[in-house]
Amino acid sequence: MLRLKLQRLETIPISEEDPSFTLTLTPEQVMLNEEFAAEQQRQTEHWLSLLTPRQREAIYLRYYHEISYEEMASMMDVENHTVRNLIYEALKFLRKRLTLLLLSLVLVTP
Repeated sequence: MLRLKLQRLETIPISEEDPSFTLTLTPEQVMLNEEFAAEQQRQTEHWLSLLTPRQREAIYLRYYHEISYEEMASMMDVENHTVRNLIYEALKFLRKRLTLLLLSLVLVTP
């Protein structure tokens, strides 16, 4: 007996400026994209958990809530340059840790 498998294809626009360019994804591709996004979220939460509480707060306010440095300084009750320094040090830390991770993966991979 021959079974037909109905697949619902998902079409997403590639460009917001020109919606006529679209990409069609199979259900498997959609599921893989969702799994990848969930793993990215877990990894991001892990890396952010390694920051100090103040650095983490500054990163969340700046990049998740898109709050200006001036507003952040007021909310955190610190000077503007302190907020900038917190962000700078947090990004430097993350950059260094991720670089080391990538180098270790490159050196281990045959």
